[in-house]
Amino acid sequence: MKSDLTLILGCVLLLAGCSASSKKADDAGAEATPVPAEVTDDYTRFFTEGIRLERADGKAGGMYVRFGKDSLTAELFSPAEGVTETLERRITPAGKRVWNMEDDDTKNLRREDGGLWTVSRRGKLIFSEAGAADGLGNWLTERFEGTAAGARYRLAVRHREHSGDGHFLLHLTPAQTEAGNDTTLIYTGRRYTQRGTATDADATVWQLVADDGVTLYNFIPENRTLEQFNR
Repeated sequence: MKSDLTLILGCVLLLAGCSASSKKADDAGAEATPVPAEVTDDYTRFFTEGIRLERADGKAGGMYVRFGKDSLTAELFSPAEGVTETLERRITPAGKRVWNMEDDDTKNLRREDGGLWTVSRRGKLIFSEAGAADGLGNWLTERFEGTAAGARYRLAVRHREHSGDGHFLLHLTPAQTEAGNDTTLIYTGRRYTQRGTATDADATVWQLVADDGVTLYNFIPENRTLEQFNR
């Protein structure tokens, strides 16, 4: 069932005058969190430069990993909480590299033999990079932006060239804000491709599932229409 997006949008956003572009990307998801405009750079930075890991228990919510100079440090970013952690690189007795802190309860980042990144705590796997995507092509980033229903709207979707799955970053900002109240709503999460609507059985629909595990959008790329739904 549809629900009202009372903070900024109505149920349906028609993105007039939107533009889309694609480019290669490396690798790449958050609760709708009102934050000052300058803080949104963290979400964009990790979405653009980070590696996306998913929860090992299959629930909604992701984590990003971004490495510092010479990979001596690694930043972990939890978009649902808006929190970053910095881990330091160490060498295990077996000669493998691991990033953590000198704390028994720290997160441990490492690259497994299969080449995928994982995060564990006390030996329990909590986040893992998605499996290999051989044959699915390069990473692409598609961007849409415009103004509708009194909001400035920016949507970035990252996916493999031949895959209907991916990740998204959505910014919603009032077109006119009061002085000192420039607040942006941010969503990140998973993108899935489906087909068909109530009025067009052939329409391509991108389902955007936010990392908060509650918020759900359907976006129709052809006419730049976005709808918010209850779970």
